[in-house]
Amino acid sequence: MFKNSLLLIAAVTATAQAQGTETPAPAPAPAPMPATGGDAFQKGTMGVTFALDLTSALGNVSLGEPVPTIGFAYFLSENAAVRLNAGLNVHKEQVTNNATPPMTSDTTVVGFAVGAGYRMYKPVKVGKVHPYLEPAATIAWPDTSQSATFLLGVGAQFGVECQLADWFSLSGGLGAALDFTNSFKDIRFATASTLSANLYWH
Repeated sequence: MFKNSLLLIAAVTATAQAQGTETPAPAPAPAPMPATGGDAFQKGTMGVTFALDLTSALGNVSLGEPVPTIGFAYFLSENAAVRLNAGLNVHKEQVTNNATPPMTSDTTVVGFAVGAGYRMYKPVKVGKVHPYLEPAATIAWPDTSQSATFLLGVGAQFGVECQLADWFSLSGGLGAALDFTNSFKDIRFATASTLSANLYWH
């Protein structure tokens, strides 16, 4: 009986020692953090752009009334977006001519403008600041009653877009454009600047 008890104690002790020398299982890897989804710079994001300055209106101011526009954006990827601009201007007014005596008449000016650009964001960004390069083309007709005011323009702009919130940003740029008017008889090359507010959703 005593011998059996010694054998039982020895077996229990050996089992305990064997269990103590086993290598512990590695801790599970931490689960990846879920994407917040708050960054507007991703494929499928859409947005609207509102110009904050008069110089960004499409069309040559010297041709008549500028046409205020609203911009639309669609992101093809986190580094590229297609941007469209469109606007309409209808202005009814009374005009007094130089006749003797002066005669007053009603007139209505109708104008429109459309434009398209391809904005390429630099992969390198500083915090919430995204630099970009954007070539663009423009068709504008500030006064449809005069064929000389029809404008075709091409240009490019370099700027930065700063995210103030996940879905709101301010953008500003400097560039130049080449405009053709009056059946390509008038050619104008000039610098331009823009300042805009952008609202995005996904």
